[in-house]
Amino acid sequence: MKTLLNIYFKRTAVMLFCAAVITTVSAGEITYPDNSYSSGDTLTASDLNDKFNEIKTDVNDNNSRSLDNQNGIAANEADIQDNMNALPGVASSEDNTCCTDIPTTPVTKQSVVLTPPGSGYAIVTYTGHCRLIHVTGSDSLVQSLSFAISTSPADVITSNRKWFILPAGSASGVHATACSTQAVFPISGATTYYLNAVAVLPRTGEAGEMGWGNLHALFVPNLY
Repeated sequence: MKTLLNIYFKRTAVMLFCAAVITTVSAGEITYPDNSYSSGDTLTASDLNDKFNEIKTDVNDNNSRSLDNQNGIAANEADIQDNMNALPGVASSEDNTCCTDIPTTPVTKQSVVLTPPGSGYAIVTYTGHCRLIHVTGSDSLVQSLSFAISTSPADVITSNRKWFILPAGSASGVHATACSTQAVFPISGATTYYLNAVAVLPRTGEAGEMGWGNLHALFVPNLY
């Protein structure tokens, strides 16, 4: 009877031990010495309790490490998302017509909205076509187009302001050129950038025109 009871306890201990190890999601292998018991050994309640407590400790330890790994994965995923948010992004506006008269009071020619994923900087670039229809004069008054990028509509008084100028004595007719300007702005939320322009037309029959323009706003996370 005692021998049968010992065999029963041995088999029960082994089955419970195997079940605990198999069902555990572990962060590392659980190892135990082979053949802890030999045939004929007498198992006591203390032996079983010690063995089960050992299994419990290892299972809980592995479970804890698994949770640490899960938390680490979640943190890495957040870092990856932050890095993705920090990647450059661009918004653009295209004007495929030519050409629009620019009046002698400032107007907005084009605009573009940039919505960044976070704080950083916007590199805003305009390239287009400018032309002046000129009337030759004998005075010293120049004809010009001036244009600039701003966060305010119709504002041409900015550091990136550019000019296309013709002296009074230039030949009458159409004078055309490519025109461009660029500016860098700090940005932390959705922002509208405007390409504004104004003409100086001192003589009757003169005109200033702009068209075929591209206005691009590029987000970058850092300013080096």
